[in-house]
Amino acid sequence: MEDINLNDINRLIRICEKEITDDAIDYGIFTGYSGLSLLFYEKHRCFGCQDDFVKFEYYLDKSLDSLKEDQLLSLCSGTIGVYYLIFYLTKNNYFEESIEVSFSEFPEYADELITYYYQNKNFDYLHGFLGVLFLCIELYSFSTQKSYKKRIERCIKKVINCLKSLSVEISSDQIAWISKGLHSKVEGYSFGFAHGIPSIISLLTKVYYLGIEKDLIEVLLSKTYNFIKSIKGDYEGSNFPNFIILTETEKIPTAGCSRLAWCYGDIGVGISLLNYGLVIKDESIVNEANQILLQTTRRDYSKTGIVDVFLCHGTSGLIMMYNYLFKITGIEHYKKSSHFWLKDTISKSQQQIPNLKTWLGSEGWIEQNSILEGKAGLLIQLYSTLNDNYNNPLEKLFLLNYYEN
Repeated sequence: MEDINLNDINRLIRICEKEITDDAIDYGIFTGYSGLSLLFYEKHRCFGCQDDFVKFEYYLDKSLDSLKEDQLLSLCSGTIGVYYLIFYLTKNNYFEESIEVSFSEFPEYADELITYYYQNKNFDYLHGFLGVLFLCIELYSFSTQKSYKKRIERCIKKVINCLKSLSVEISSDQIAWISKGLHSKVEGYSFGFAHGIPSIISLLTKVYYLGIEKDLIEVLLSKTYNFIKSIKGDYEGSNFPNFIILTETEKIPTAGCSRLAWCYGDIGVGISLLNYGLVIKDESIVNEANQILLQTTRRDYSKTGIVDVFLCHGTSGLIMMYNYLFKITGIEHYKKSSHFWLKDTISKSQQQIPNLKTWLGSEGWIEQNSILEGKAGLLIQLYSTLNDNYNNPLEKLFLLNYYEN
């Protein structure tokens, strides 16, 4: 980072930290109090300030209070997000009770949630049963008790069978999944980590890596990969659209070049395929994924769709993803791209300070404190940038890595 002034990064950190307020819209890890608790826990881990530990526990208490209400269920906004925070803190020895004790009743709760979401055909990662699967994978990976792992494994297998049931056969060797637009009733194929097929590929890859339902998952992944290859083309500068709308007679790709972002577009598709290729040890898939991903590093800035500095669809999300890609591939282009987006984060922030806001399209510019679209996520990514040996928890939460850390 020889051409980046560390004082600029530290100044941005101080300003964002000062602007964090006790203003969360819910309790989940992506958008609520659990995310704020994670922020101050990670800051304390990085810098050791006792005031941050006090703030961490304050937001933790608020998060735990939500379990008494049990109104929102999802990873993004509700109880699954709170449970993930509890898991993460247990894994890092904050809570003394074992996973098996703290989550003794969770398999039954997860089973009910999976049924609920499946009945609504809601596989969404942020808001549906894939978020439940994510936590089940973590619990299974960390638990050492065979009987408990078996209970969690039943939930994982149930999700895999739900995914199989909800898949749509495109041809004899292709399947896909139909999503609903988040704010509309439009149905189609979503090419994003947040709500679409890349999250399915990512989580199926994780389950395959664990050795659960390998034969079934091998078929599902192979047919999904064939579908992805059939869609790949030139969409005004990108390999994939954000979304393909399904009507009774047509399949209509969204117009223009897809976003360069975590939530939609080529980089999410590329990372999910890269991890898939690495896990099954297929060099041709790895090479194709890198071709998709390296093309994103050469995209004209005007076609990136980048407006703000936050994780979901902004510059700091690109820092995180390209840094991950460099870490697992060693390809210098990814390191340079991560560096470029760090500089752009600083530049954009300097133009907006104070009151950094996220761009939410028709809703305009909104100030948020969250992990997903606000200052908490930006801050954790900046802490990661300043600490070479820091194990960034956002990589796992944002479905980037398939391995354990």
